[in-house]
Amino acid sequence: MANHMFSGLKKEFSLEFAQVEILSAIFLYRKGHVLEAWQHVHSGCTTLYVAIQRDILMEYNDLPETCLSKLEHLLPLPLGCEESATRHMQPATRIIYTFFLAEISLKAIWTRVYKTPPNQLLQGEDSNYQLSPVAKELEAQLAKWTQEIPEFLDWSIQPDEGTLTQVGTRVKLLYWFARFLLYRPLVQYVALNPEASLGIQSWVLFQSALDTGVRLVRVFLVEESETEPILYTRILSVVIDLEDAHSKGLLNSHGKMLAYAKAKAAELYHVLPKTQMSKASVRSQE
Repeated sequence: MANHMFSGLKKEFSLEFAQVEILSAIFLYRKGHVLEAWQHVHSGCTTLYVAIQRDILMEYNDLPETCLSKLEHLLPLPLGCEESATRHMQPATRIIYTFFLAEISLKAIWTRVYKTPPNQLLQGEDSNYQLSPVAKELEAQLAKWTQEIPEFLDWSIQPDEGTLTQVGTRVKLLYWFARFLLYRPLVQYVALNPEASLGIQSWVLFQSALDTGVRLVRVFLVEESETEPILYTRILSVVIDLEDAHSKGLLNSHGKMLAYAKAKAAELYHVLPKTQMSKASVRSQE
């Protein structure tokens, strides 16, 4: 119905039409239609770009000016990134803005982790596997990132700690997923070779990897985040890795928690049978 109504609109290179495209994309994305949402985002960005270029190239007098200029006085640019530059903001605006900056910097690290080939994250052979220098550097960047989170946010990387907000939970999920990506090659190697003999250091690293994945799943469950489809699929991929390790006796307990994670997926996206389990049960497995 929404798409049918949208198709009846006349295409315009205006700010309003670009907003309609983006709002349509948000609606479709929340419904899980990722490809259609991307198409509307692309169209909306293209529309906005053309509108801006039209305002710049004012020598074409026959092209009407858009209303973008009306927004100029509402944007006090440049926006400061340091904590002192945001003290004048309303508390709610300041929190959202600061989390937005934190997410951007975290995604920069996450992108480096994601684009690094798995064979460059792990080094060693036989029973001695360790993080490569590249992975250790990325791990250090994540540690530094956590140290630079402003105290006024009262935010913690740990599940169900600190002041809980939707945007704060999202950032927390991104953090733990980035950490798990660093260790995923080792987790998948051990799961494929459960009889392999690991040295003590490799085994400690493997247990740390499992703990990272478990913390990600706990955040997803106990903080009741309203996760969008793309981030959800990433969380589900971690659940699958943990279930594989659990089925082969490499991860003690947590079986009910992993089942609950799938139950929550069913509740949000109607893809699997529901399973009853309380938040208290999840915490009791810590």
